Amino acid sequence: MKTRVKHWLQATGVAAFILTSAAFVAPGNAHAQAFERDWKVSVHTGRASLDRFTTGSGTWDSITDDSGTIYGGSLSYFLHPNLSVRGTYERGSDFRTINSCPDNGTCPAIAITERGDVQHFAAALVPEVSLTEKVDLFGSIGLGTTRKSAGPTLDNYSDNGLVYGAGIGYRLDRRFYVSGEYQRSSSDYDVFRVAFSIRF
Repeated sequence: MKTRVKHWLQATGVAAFILTSAAFVAPGNAHAQAFERDWKVSVHTGRASLDRFTTGSGTWDSITDDSGTIYGGSLSYFLHPNLSVRGTYERGSDFRTINSCPDNGTCPAIAITERGDVQHFAAALVPEVSLTEKVDLFGSIGLGTTRKSAGPTLDNYSDNGLVYGAGIGYRLDRRFYVSGEYQRSSSDYDVFRVAFSIRF
C-alpha cells in the first residue's frame, strides 16, 4: 500500500510540474505552429525491468526480477499544441521467473526457473513544453496493464496500474522526431525507451 501511495505522489508531482510549465507556453506562437499536424506514430526500443512477487495458486509463489530488451510502438493524437493522448504497446521476451515457497508453507526442495514474454499496454496524457526551437521536455501520466507469461508450473502475472514518466525529444524537422523517455508503473514495470516518430 505504501508503494502505491508513493507512486501516486511521484506521478502527481511530475504531471503538475509539466502541466504548469505548459500553461506558460502560448499556443499561438511560432513554435506552436510546428505542431499543426494532429497525429504522431512512433516506433521504439528500450530496456525494461519487472520486479514482482506473485502469490501462487498452487504449490509455489513466483518471483520475477529480470530485465530485457523491449520493442513497441505508439499512436498519439494532439488535443492541443502542448498536450496529446497516447496509446502504447510494447513487448519483451525471455524474462525469468523463479519459484518461492509460501510463508508458513511446506514445499519440495526444487528450484524452478521459467522464462516468458512481458507485454505492456498503456494510455496516457502527454503534456510537453519547449525548451528551444527543436528540443521539448515532456511528461506522461495514465493507466497501463502489464502481463508476464510463465508456465507451465508457475503462475502467469497480470496487473493494472498507474503509469507516469518524463522524457526529452528533438525535432529533426517538422515531421520527424526522436526522443528518450523513462516510465515507471505501479505494477512494478519500469522502462527506458528510445523512439523515432513521424507526425502527419
